[in-house]
Amino acid sequence: MVFFPESKFLIFYKIMAVCMLFWLSLDNSQVFAAPASSNVLESYFDFKIPKPITDINSTIVIDILFNLGSIEHARFKIRPVSENSLVKILKNDKETDVSSLWTAAPNLTDSLKIKLVGDYIHTNLWLEVLDTNTGKVYFTPKKRVWNGALLVKYLDALNQNISRW
Repeated sequence: MVFFPESKFLIFYKIMAVCMLFWLSLDNSQVFAAPASSNVLESYFDFKIPKPITDINSTIVIDILFNLGSIEHARFKIRPVSENSLVKILKNDKETDVSSLWTAAPNLTDSLKIKLVGDYIHTNLWLEVLDTNTGKVYFTPKKRVWNGALLVKYLDALNQNISRW
């Protein structure tokens, strides 16, 4: 039986855990939603997160991907939603809580600054898009976001348990 020095052993498991979390966050295969009165094959809503692991209360700039064909994007409003945390929208250095009222939601743009607040190890984040002309709401695919600080605590606890074997 071959034993690795403790430091190489723990580093290996940390790297494997981070790679696994990154792999789990890559769920970009689905594209949901097509607005009414447009060609379904050409229209979509989606978004990209620059990195799936974030710091507590850090600002996340979301790149919003959409193709509406000939429909003007000014008629759409957007709202970020999360399962396990509070979402705040940052605009002009002001934080605004996301509410259930569409009147406070920003218009559809190419990017959006948000902040996820709360103690979560991971949470699913998605966008709801409202067509103000038809009243129909579209949903983007969910993306998993990991809390980096709690993830490090989890990995440290995991490494301590492994080292006790």
